[in-house]
Amino acid sequence: MILGAVYLVSFVPLKFELAKPIKQEFGDFDVYDLVFSGKHKENLPRDTSIVLVQVGNTRDEIAQQIHILRDLEPKVIALDVVFENPREPDSDTLLINEILQTPNLVLASRLIWDSTAEEIRPQSSFFVNDSLKQREGYINFSGEEYSVVRMFTPSVQIDKQPLECFASRIAQAAYPNEWQKLKNREQNIEVIDYSKNDNSFLKLNLNDLVEYDRPQLKEKIKNSVVLIGFFTRQGPLVMEDLHFTPMNERISGKSYPDTYGLQIHANILTMIKRGEYPYLLSHFWAYCIAGILSFLLLLFVLAHHMKNPHPAHLRFVLIQFAAIILLSWLFLVLFEHYRFKVPLLPIILALIMSVELLGIYMIIARLLNRWFGYKTIFQTSHH
Repeated sequence: MILGAVYLVSFVPLKFELAKPIKQEFGDFDVYDLVFSGKHKENLPRDTSIVLVQVGNTRDEIAQQIHILRDLEPKVIALDVVFENPREPDSDTLLINEILQTPNLVLASRLIWDSTAEEIRPQSSFFVNDSLKQREGYINFSGEEYSVVRMFTPSVQIDKQPLECFASRIAQAAYPNEWQKLKNREQNIEVIDYSKNDNSFLKLNLNDLVEYDRPQLKEKIKNSVVLIGFFTRQGPLVMEDLHFTPMNERISGKSYPDTYGLQIHANILTMIKRGEYPYLLSHFWAYCIAGILSFLLLLFVLAHHMKNPHPAHLRFVLIQFAAIILLSWLFLVLFEHYRFKVPLLPIILALIMSVELLGIYMIIARLLNRWFGYKTIFQTSHH
């Protein structure tokens, strides 16, 4: 009965007006965010194999960036920009020519909802043909538009054809063996291990590419993976492609987005290259754990009922609270040291409902006693 109630509660929508403040404050809360919270300011290990380049302001500048980078012999260049419509013919032609001359360039696409066909379809840049589609990866992250980015989907099936995500497509070109290991996992979603932050990568802009000493710049970029996209090293944040992540200092409620999409892709790519993935326990096993813990809690409660027909309810509430805090801490430590993530919501809800639903169980037990003579430890009448 408890697990059934927990399962039904998971279907309760939070779209009502009265529920919106609750959803905004707690709807995207995850206790595991405490492991990463505030890490965007820490001195994390640097990944010298990935270089981030701030995208140019115009298509001419982007074409110039691709041209300069191609001559520096990187392993892969990835362009985290979708060009939806043509603009100035000369600039578009220059950009397209540079892209066609760069065989190790990975392009970006988006997954959008087609309301007419009622299906998800990829949106490519306006110039992409069938051959270039093989070099595309979608840049969408899992979850709603303004939710915290905790997971990514390595690939999706559209029209019975697999479409790789942006980081997965880069890994396919740069780290084929590690990419194959990702494919062999056959996971629909993967938890992102935020092991890198804003200071973990070499970051350049167009001026750096032009003004840097060429041999020194080539030494930094040769055989590396170069990601071109939106970010800023100084001044106000560029709100385009800025997301909430577990590294945010505030893990619930209102806050500012903290991480650029390019840096999230870089974290995913680092994780694929390392070949170590956090393990996400399935909801089936989470419900099994919830059932076992609820059973043990109820054994304790029923033992007190056998000693005293009307035990103090406050004692059980305190025990529930202590159990939830202790279990949350244990699972948090497990995730911090072993990257083993257990969905906590079914477990917490089951522990909360265990004592509360005991009242309904008592009523059922008394009715069975009155109607069919079943034995029960609960008094059938008050004295």
